[in-house]
Amino acid sequence: MLLSAFQMIRAMFMITLIILNTMVFSGIMVALSPLKLMLPFPAWRHFWTAWFVEMGATWSTVNSRFLDWSHSTKIVLDLPEGLSRNHSYLVLANHQTWVDMPVLEYALARRIPGRRIFIKQSLIWVPFLGQACWAMDFPFMKRYTAKQLAKSPELRERNLETVRKNCERMKGMPSTLLNFSEGTRFTSAKHAKQSSPYTHLLKPKIAGVATVIGLLGDSLDA
Repeated sequence: MLLSAFQMIRAMFMITLIILNTMVFSGIMVALSPLKLMLPFPAWRHFWTAWFVEMGATWSTVNSRFLDWSHSTKIVLDLPEGLSRNHSYLVLANHQTWVDMPVLEYALARRIPGRRIFIKQSLIWVPFLGQACWAMDFPFMKRYTAKQLAKSPELRERNLETVRKNCERMKGMPSTLLNFSEGTRFTSAKHAKQSSPYTHLLKPKIAGVATVIGLLGDSLDA
């Protein structure tokens, strides 16, 4: 019982460190993000985006060290050989729990270029973190209900246009684009509502991924 209490305290301390680390790095990015808009030159924006993405990679690396220190969970990695920060990648992942993102960051930090992630539009309003994601050029995707899409089918095109613009900005620099293919975190209620044919997965949303492959196929190394 004493050991369990100690592990819980250590886990809470680790979570606190990760939150503080996130606040520090995102705070720096938020403070400097207006620099991206100071000059209307693509090279200027490209420079600052790359710098912010590198800051994000450093943030992930520090968080990974905290996970190593906690020793509360053993993470076993089986990664392909030849991963490089000088290449470009499309990473597809399932979304099962809230720890998916920390584990992915742990697995990929400093092994491939800093990640841009398809995230929902509402997250841009999360203090510090949302603005930091904007600075790193994360594609913000709007969620529409089936009723909205039935009434206005053109809404589908808005998200695809966001993907296209982001892909254009990624060309010419090593990049990683991470997409949770299901578009949302798995729950039993969502699984039942979708009548998903997969036991532990929701139905994947493929339009965005197809657009990325179509636009960046020749630029992607894997």
